[in-house]
Amino acid sequence: MRGRSDILKAVGLWGMLFGCLTFLIGSPGRAYADSFTDALVLLRDSRVMTINDWKFHQPDIPDGQMPTISDADWQTVHPGFVWHGENTRVWFRTQIVVPDKVAGVSTEGAPMYLQIGVDDDGEVYVNGEMRDSFHWDEGNVLISPHVQPGEKFFIAVRGINGPGDGRLMFSRLVFGPPKPWQPNFDWVIQETQFLQQLATQVPEQESAHIRSVLAAAESKVDIEHLTSLPLEQSAAQLAAAHETLMSLRPLTQNYDVYYVGHAHIDMNWLWPWPETIDVCHRTWASALKLMNAFPDFGFVQSQPGAYVPIQHRYPQEFAEMQAAVQRGQWDPVSGFWDESDTDMPSGEALARSLFLGQRYFYKHFGRYAITGWLPDSFGHSWQIPQLLRNVGIVNYYHMRCNDGIYFSWWESPDGSRVLKASTNSYDEPVTVDQMVRPWQIENSFGLKKALVVFGVGDHGGGPTRQMILVGKQLQADPLMPHVHFCTADKFFDILRSDPNTAQLPVVDRDLQYTFEGCYTTHADIKKAVRSTENALYAAEAFSSLAAMSGLPYPVQGFEEAWKPTAFAQFHDIMCGSAIHSTYPWMESYLTPARQWADQQTAKALQTLTSHVDTRGAKQGEKAVVVWNALSYACTGPVKLSVPQATLYHSVRDTAGHLFPAQALSSDTLLFIARDVPGFGHKLYFLSKKPCASHLSVSKGRTGDYVLQNAFLRLEIDPQTGLMQRLEDLRMGRELLAASANGLQLLGDTGSAWNINFTGQQQLLTTQGAQVRLLASGPVVATVQVTHALNKSSYVQEISLYDGLDRVDVQNDVQWHEHNEMLKAVFPLAMQHPKLHVSIPYGSIDRPDNGQENPGQKWMDMTDYSGTRLLSATPLDLHRLFNSDSNADFDSQQRGYPRSLFPPAGIHKVGALKLPIYLHGNTSGPDNVACEGQTIAVPATAKGNTLFLVGAGALGSQGGLLKLQLADGHAITQAIAMGDWVTGGQSEEDVMDFPYRLLDEGSGRENIAAHLWMVRIALPSGSRVVRIELPQNPLLHLFAATIATVSPGKALWGVTFVNDSKYGNDANGPVFRLSLLRSSHDPDPDPDEGEQRFAYALIPHIGDWRAARAEELGKAFNIPLQAVVTNAHPPKPETPPRFTLTDAKGWGDLVAGALKHCEDGKGYILRFFETQGRDTVATLRFAVPVQITQTDILERPVPGGFQGKGKVFTIPIGHDKIVTLHIVGLPDAGVAPPPNPALPEPD
Repeated sequence: MRGRSDILKAVGLWGMLFGCLTFLIGSPGRAYADSFTDALVLLRDSRVMTINDWKFHQPDIPDGQMPTISDADWQTVHPGFVWHGENTRVWFRTQIVVPDKVAGVSTEGAPMYLQIGVDDDGEVYVNGEMRDSFHWDEGNVLISPHVQPGEKFFIAVRGINGPGDGRLMFSRLVFGPPKPWQPNFDWVIQETQFLQQLATQVPEQESAHIRSVLAAAESKVDIEHLTSLPLEQSAAQLAAAHETLMSLRPLTQNYDVYYVGHAHIDMNWLWPWPETIDVCHRTWASALKLMNAFPDFGFVQSQPGAYVPIQHRYPQEFAEMQAAVQRGQWDPVSGFWDESDTDMPSGEALARSLFLGQRYFYKHFGRYAITGWLPDSFGHSWQIPQLLRNVGIVNYYHMRCNDGIYFSWWESPDGSRVLKASTNSYDEPVTVDQMVRPWQIENSFGLKKALVVFGVGDHGGGPTRQMILVGKQLQADPLMPHVHFCTADKFFDILRSDPNTAQLPVVDRDLQYTFEGCYTTHADIKKAVRSTENALYAAEAFSSLAAMSGLPYPVQGFEEAWKPTAFAQFHDIMCGSAIHSTYPWMESYLTPARQWADQQTAKALQTLTSHVDTRGAKQGEKAVVVWNALSYACTGPVKLSVPQATLYHSVRDTAGHLFPAQALSSDTLLFIARDVPGFGHKLYFLSKKPCASHLSVSKGRTGDYVLQNAFLRLEIDPQTGLMQRLEDLRMGRELLAASANGLQLLGDTGSAWNINFTGQQQLLTTQGAQVRLLASGPVVATVQVTHALNKSSYVQEISLYDGLDRVDVQNDVQWHEHNEMLKAVFPLAMQHPKLHVSIPYGSIDRPDNGQENPGQKWMDMTDYSGTRLLSATPLDLHRLFNSDSNADFDSQQRGYPRSLFPPAGIHKVGALKLPIYLHGNTSGPDNVACEGQTIAVPATAKGNTLFLVGAGALGSQGGLLKLQLADGHAITQAIAMGDWVTGGQSEEDVMDFPYRLLDEGSGRENIAAHLWMVRIALPSGSRVVRIELPQNPLLHLFAATIATVSPGKALWGVTFVNDSKYGNDANGPVFRLSLLRSSHDPDPDPDEGEQRFAYALIPHIGDWRAARAEELGKAFNIPLQAVVTNAHPPKPETPPRFTLTDAKGWGDLVAGALKHCEDGKGYILRFFETQGRDTVATLRFAVPVQITQTDILERPVPGGFQGKGKVFTIPIGHDKIVTLHIVGLPDAGVAPPPNPALPEPD
């Protein structure tokens, strides 16, 4: 997915017009060609003819490319023509007659290209045959390698438009050099361009030598008279220039550039599913043709979910794909069912996507993917390396969120690693500019090789013949570094064989942030995916227990239900950045899966309940069996339908304890089920006896509604509906610093991807609210708050339960806003807060600097005490300053307002009041643009933490920081720092500026700028003596300090759980949960209509670990379920109990799945360590079983745990995801496939 304003990247041997505009890795600019190269390029570019007249037809017609179809009555149009209609297909046609000369040079034997741009995509046909496809302005198609004057060509272009109007942007013919000039003319141009760029990357002595050879080559050519000389004479001059340049060949021959062909295909991004299938078909057919023409051409393709329709609809093409895989030209990559988002799907949903994808690849191609491939995903969650290694994937490629770190080992918190490569684009053309990249990579990473992922992308297309021919020209030029075409797997094999690869930095964090609006946009799909994940988890767990009781397990049904769930995780779909029609289509595919899962749960619970001994009811009582799908004991609300609900006032457990019950309506009863065992049940009896409750409702002195139970006291303002006070009675602590649960409406003119706050904001409560007591009973007290919101309405039900230490907030919204974002705001009474959030199969710290970030089922704010600065030594960077922040800081004529800097000297910043030295508001350079400079660390500077203050220019920036230790060892640390305006990393905001300067101070822009501070842990036992800065001049450092910091102790916190929300931020002690967005592009009405969601606040002593936040979040999403039943004795097939606990009682092992084995007898139990510490799992069974540790694909893990018995203790490493195959429990076998089958996508 790319924006329409992407840079022009025209391609071709001769036809690389306007020079090579591709940005270079790691360089802020490029060296421009000198007069000699300029003259050659000017000559080359003068051999151009504009095509002014085209015949146009709308709509699409069959065989519109065929010359036999008459276009006499078609409209004549010209470049710049606009046609109307979203998602339309049109035809442009013309006939070309080759002229005798162009720019005074004969056309005989010259190659001829069509360069064309169409909004959004196009296909080019020559004399009725498909020649190439292109995206936007990238059309560059070889019409003929050797034309003759007077030769005729019939050209047809199929225009493909997405949203908005379509447009023919430009069209021209480009003629290459005459035959006697080939190949030296092209070689000399590309060689001089390459060498001028290379001169900026090598040491000065080599650079001077390159410049002298360039001057000598120029002297060989009479450029002024080149076109008037006889062709043989001018050709000889070009050959002499080439030979002169060849003297530099020894400098270039130890470097390599690897080209991996790829077609990024967005699933239903700006087009419907039938077009997605058509794009795959046309793109892959094109790639297969190119493989036949170029045996060394390698291609990669992810997304088995898109392979399936090709397999069914185009079996011959699919057979050719299989053959291409066998001969090593086509890599099945990624392993995920599609190119998933990784921030919002649950850990188990990602595991299932990999399970489905890898099994599909193995079944149909005889191999698993070994390279992860998520080039366009909007962030990369921390546990992805562990998940990938769990399915046999050892490599990873991505484009977004690389922070300038292009090669590294990416490590999950458990220590699992993959070899990671990244580039700045996943759909490049092939250009000469790419030849210098190995030197740029060498300067930063020590590797003499570069990766280029090439091919037209987003709407497919893939590599074109012209791109490969350009690569062949570069490959044939003996001066260039070695050019290779290969697959991704082959590239990573070569990378692994390089001795320097072992020394690449380790990145041990997630890779964030980009497109933060996507954490909230299109709440409907986020709720649908979360609900389906939850439904499938519960259905699999209960169906597994039921299979132990005689009910066959529907293995195939669950596989089919997981496929739409995995498909919906596609980054443009779940992230809310697709067109409107995608979402009702996705819901039509996803809803049957969710409904089927609910049906399986109901069927399983009926079976399970029928096996429970439900006898013991007293007169007038009814039996209720409460079931828990989770692996740990849960206490929570249970709603059940029962006739004459008002007759029942309590529930009785089998020990005789009474607990209150409350009728919510004539047929709905509510009670709190307590300590229901994990993967188990608890029997209750509905009773008519009254029962005492700890829940009360009263009016405060100011008229507030006061809701109180044994744990919490909540006061709600009767005028605004705000939470005025929230006291934890166990701690005797007020938790709120100010009124909370305020609904903050923020002006936001951003697209689906980008939040663009306008500065306008209002609290809905300032307009007043309708507040009333909705329920006041022994189980729940609820205050209803209704807000009027412009065109919308917003109703909240705030509830406190007897026996629960949480406050629930149910939200029902009719949303009709535009260009707005809605957040719920909670100012907490904290002094030193930390934000920690759940991620797929794990959790992570997040910054408290206002950065919008992704969480999942829970986010936790904890207050700490005792965090202290014991010592600090500011480092003097003054002698390294080479950048003036007051001038052109970001290469876009914008800078910091120096007048707002403090005076030069020592200043204390951040929550720790860390001393740093700033150049301040004095003139001149005041920061270091990092280019590998070295900081000598004084002997007095000792500590456990290095603090860096600075910012990235034009996005988050990163690189490799090298620490030289006194004992002789060196450590390479990957660092990153957020953009000077938008942030984007886990940094602390230490200095704010209300505006930034424009045009070097001539104006100002009311956009806040910042200085950020990041922390780097230093090794213990040896002092840092020298610091080498990264090679990235877009990363700016203003100050550095080495300090000793003592860690704090967790005091108390609040865990926020939710049923469908992801976006959130913390600014100091103020936590905000992002609720809704009304972005305008590509869907102008993403959240229009009814929205229903819930969240809750759960106070706790200690930190998120002590709160067991993972258990809280999962329990809120997968609640207890109850079955009202008659009295009956147990059946002999009652499922045997088994439990999963940790030996130390931390509650840090949580199941992610309980399911039947896919290919045989037994069950799969997957769980993960949630608290970041080594532990021991204890499993207890009522019957003897055999356990084998497997991977996610259910293959035994070499050296993994194996055992037989009833009780098992298994050491579990911190943050580990563990899968066990359990055989020996009763097993009813596999049920037949669903009938009728779950629907496939249309």
